[in-house]
Amino acid sequence: FNNKGVVAASTKVCMNYPPDDMSVWVW
Repeated sequence: FNNKGVVAASTKVCMNYPPDDMSVWVW
């Protein structure tokens, strides 16, 4: 599991979802 990978993916997802949405961080 790579946290940096999650951050990179979440950064792209942030364009569609708010960064405070915890569902984005549950992978």
